[in-house]
Amino acid sequence: TALMESEVIEMLGQLLHLENPSGHLVTGGTEANIMAMTVAKYLFQEKHEGTPEIILPVSAHFSFKKIISMLSLKPRYVPLDENYKMDVSKIEDLITENTMAIVAIAGTTELGLIDDIEKISEIAYSNNIYLHIDAAFGGFIIPFLENKNNLNLNFDFKCKGVSSMTIDPHKMGLAPVPAGGILFRHSEHLDKLAVK
Repeated sequence: TALMESEVIEMLGQLLHLENPSGHLVTGGTEANIMAMTVAKYLFQEKHEGTPEIILPVSAHFSFKKIISMLSLKPRYVPLDENYKMDVSKIEDLITENTMAIVAIAGTTELGLIDDIEKISEIAYSNNIYLHIDAAFGGFIIPFLENKNNLNLNFDFKCKGVSSMTIDPHKMGLAPVPAGGILFRHSEHLDKLAVK
């Protein structure tokens, strides 16, 4: 099973433009999001002592309400713009010295909308903030929309600020429910979750 998992992670990495991906197949998008935010919190605590804050759109998946409670995070919600996407112009106003991570959505649960991840990535990268993309719903759809319609939807690891991504094989990947996936840009981030 470990060999099968590594092959699937490699395929997901190719789909999401990440060479040498690190990650796991897990029990759904909720667990994948928990893992990403746990890594972000560990990284934050290595350099900070304050209460970690997470910047996320009001359209974020309900799993983040669980995560905020489980990990004792302070949420900083970004309103939506007139197109029901995360209002990128409001993000930098919410960044503080305690900002642990920014979360953006690639395929909102209700409307399937994609936040402007290219711009959000630039903000995260320039401020050295962990950026997680919840593409549980859109991860298996957007790459094919891009190829078929020749759209410029930079939503994945092509954006240099993206640290991790959730993608659910059980949605459009034809895998059994509840198969989820989590990918990390850096293998050392995945190593933070190892129990020794």
